[in-house]
Amino acid sequence: MFKRVSKLVLIIFASLVLVSCGDNEATYAVVYDSAGGSNVSGELVQAGSLATLPTAPTRDNYSFVHWTLDDQEFTFDTPITENIILIAKWEPVATDPGNQPTNFTVRFEDDVGNLIAEVTVEEGKLVSKPADPVKAQNTFLYWTLNDNEFDFNNPITTDLTLVTKWEPVAADPGNQPTNFTVRFEDDTGNLINEVTVEEGKLVSKPADPVKAQNTFLYWTLNDNEFDFNNP
Repeated sequence: MFKRVSKLVLIIFASLVLVSCGDNEATYAVVYDSAGGSNVSGELVQAGSLATLPTAPTRDNYSFVHWTLDDQEFTFDTPITENIILIAKWEPVATDPGNQPTNFTVRFEDDVGNLIAEVTVEEGKLVSKPADPVKAQNTFLYWTLNDNEFDFNNPITTDLTLVTKWEPVAADPGNQPTNFTVRFEDDTGNLINEVTVEEGKLVSKPADPVKAQNTFLYWTLNDNEFDFNNP
């Protein structure tokens, strides 16, 4: 920018020399640097005269404040006694909050508070229904808000937390194995051990019990020796 301004000043100075040669009266250049704004033409001012306040430049998202000279505001009632470059001072235009959309957060949680998904939705828009979650031995029914089914056709106007609603899956008795209890007792009815065995499977033989002045022989069922190879 300085090079461009310098060239402009040189051109004006060249014209100044021609003018000065013609009338022998000192003339100075006033150059306007818009600092990123629209172009403003410079002017030649006779020594001791005043520069003319030009139309204010424009710049996107900025408001023109004033012209400066050496970082100080320049007043146009100041006589021109030398070549000068005036630089535009700008002030950013504050964004109007009313033009900014308001966004809300919608959280999707399971029934114990674990986060499944979280999305941001613009005020007045609809939130998209996520894929149905999965939970063992449960069927997903719907998303709830305050224990009521949430309607995804309702516009979002505040932050929300939607919670899963599940229905337990009833167990199929035909698919459940049948289990039996096998008790191991001594000859006086005291329990030594107790195990659960699935129907059709073998029960493992426990360690031989110990009784003073006796030798363990075998386990009996209905007073007959039990065969541990029988399902």
